[in-house]
Amino acid sequence: EYFPDKHEIAWAVFQKVVADVRGSLGENAGQEASSGYQQLEAFFEARLGLLAAYPDRLRYIAVFNFLYAREGGGARMRSVLEQALPALVSR
Repeated sequence: EYFPDKHEIAWAVFQKVVADVRGSLGENAGQEASSGYQQLEAFFEARLGLLAAYPDRLRYIAVFNFLYAREGGGARMRSVLEQALPALVSR
């Protein structure tokens, strides 16, 4: 009723999941580290923490990327990520 097809539902859920993940990471995850290696370490530690805490959300992102992301094109994916993760996408 609210979406024209199942693909749009998947995109809406993807946006919600990415926003939830961003909230879990915090605004400055990994930015307080001084060296590039420390930033990478903080980045991967944050992602591993998310994997442990929210395996279902990360599984959804992986399945979504496999099934739907290529259909929406790069511009749509970038738009979703820029909204949810502006600091990460702008790097």
